[in-house]
Amino acid sequence: MAAKTAAFDENLAQEARVRLCQTEALHDRILALERDMFEHELKGNPPSADRVSSKFVLHDLAAPPCDDPDAPLRPFTRADEMRVLLEAFYYNANRIRDLFRDSGRGLPGLARFEATGIRDVRNHLVEHPTRKRGVKVMAIAVGGPLGPQLKPMRRANDATGTWDAGLSTNAREFCTSLESILQQAVGPRAV
Repeated sequence: MAAKTAAFDENLAQEARVRLCQTEALHDRILALERDMFEHELKGNPPSADRVSSKFVLHDLAAPPCDDPDAPLRPFTRADEMRVLLEAFYYNANRIRDLFRDSGRGLPGLARFEATGIRDVRNHLVEHPTRKRGVKVMAIAVGGPLGPQLKPMRRANDATGTWDAGLSTNAREFCTSLESILQQAVGPRAV
């Protein structure tokens, strides 16, 4: 049926399908990694019974030994992996958003799709942290009801910047918006 829709582009639909699968897999991996981090290196504080507390992990605490060209880089940690996976999640989800918003060029009926949490995290925290709404402090938060967050900390003199509402909130907003726009695009189904 979709292939019979005027202006439908099968290649764009395939990219959207693949990216949706990748984004779901990234989401699941991030949540598994968060559980793993709490089981291993983040035990004890906050107590696991405290469901509203988060732990913050700063990535830019250690200054690199720039005067020693042979000094080893710090090891890649679970926190590094979490940050990379979160960034990949937001890039993929934002690419889906872009595909739908440009839907007049191959995916008709989806141009009003919006996921502001995904958009803002990708644009201001990942891609353009030095611009007006950006945040430069390389940190993540894990735990608590919001789920993992990118750049939840600011230095005293920094502008407020964009706040990451957390993976749970942003993913829920994305899914709700996606379901709504797809229902509108497909229209009522005959039973």
